[in-house]
Amino acid sequence: MESTGSDNVAPLVGSGQLLSNGDVSGFGIFSNPKQHWNAVVPLETRNAGKYILAFDNTTPLTTGVAVASLAAQAQNVTAIVKDDKGLQIGGNAAISLSAQGHTSFMLNNPPAGFPSTAGKRGTIEFDTPPGGQLSVLGLRANGPALTTLPVLANVGTTGGSITHVAYNGGWTSVFYIVNTGNASAQFTLSFVDENGVALSVPLLLRQSGTNTTTSALTRTLASGEMLVVDTNQQDSPIAIVGSAQLTTTGNIGGFEIFRWNTFGQEASVPLESRSPNSFVLVFDDTDGLTTGVALASNFGLQANITATFRDDTGAQIGVPQLVTLAPHGHKSFLLPDLLQAAAGKRGMVEFAATPGQSFSVIGLRAKSDGTLTTIPMLTK
Repeated sequence: MESTGSDNVAPLVGSGQLLSNGDVSGFGIFSNPKQHWNAVVPLETRNAGKYILAFDNTTPLTTGVAVASLAAQAQNVTAIVKDDKGLQIGGNAAISLSAQGHTSFMLNNPPAGFPSTAGKRGTIEFDTPPGGQLSVLGLRANGPALTTLPVLANVGTTGGSITHVAYNGGWTSVFYIVNTGNASAQFTLSFVDENGVALSVPLLLRQSGTNTTTSALTRTLASGEMLVVDTNQQDSPIAIVGSAQLTTTGNIGGFEIFRWNTFGQEASVPLESRSPNSFVLVFDDTDGLTTGVALASNFGLQANITATFRDDTGAQIGVPQLVTLAPHGHKSFLLPDLLQAAAGKRGMVEFAATPGQSFSVIGLRAKSDGTLTTIPMLTK
């Protein structure tokens, strides 16, 4: 389903809610074709006591936020702003929402936002009122690039996988790592190449200006602290790709933003901490769209993953295809390269591994003009 409207009409904004009597899920993509913007809006199914948005308003970045209430009565949402050291900036703020109401604003907008965030990095905690239910979404603008930001909630101690890491050859990756817990904790961000071999990555720790090259970055974060880690792009025309694994001693989470410098576009990659029976990727290769996919193994032995394609009526396309990953290995490709019969179609592809084999998947949707976004993975 696609909304329609004239460019001459003022924008209409709000929120949506999906209700179902079965196993129905989905996501949204909002776009501005003239600006080559595509930004994904995942379906929020968590009902958390708090949601944490990592923001970065350092030049040239700006961060926006949208908050929606599912409550049947008006509510006040408490917002706690902290800098990247975990220190609170100012007092608690309140956001007033009407029954099932919605608001959105740029953080550095004085009338509606939090002017104290101007020129800073940090986090904002949105606390769910008693009896309420919220959904929160972040937005990052970087010159011509626009992408949504994963919002952290119910962060555990198991860490997770960042399915696709890319740098050089027109690509860079930046990682935002946040301690959402109440105590200091340590994390290790480990990088591996396509074959599961440790990959030494040139990194810039942006807050301190420190450069290091390592396959495993270990740091300790205070409660509420956030660390920004950039891949330090080289002049090599050949892209280096792989995946990353986050392990931690506490409640540390995060996400990645990877940037396609060729077109000045960005897309976000959430930390994957789920272990479902299978992942489902919704794809659309019509009207100039192209769908790619990356898979990463979190398993110490060879992983055998079966990909079953269906069109948008649910009918199977071709025969299931086998994707083999080396121990802790990684692969990325366009869907028609795996199954040619999927070219020019819409549908779903289900990735399933042998029970006990842990892996992660991320989808990527692109157009030839550089329009780019990731695609949320559904689970079964």
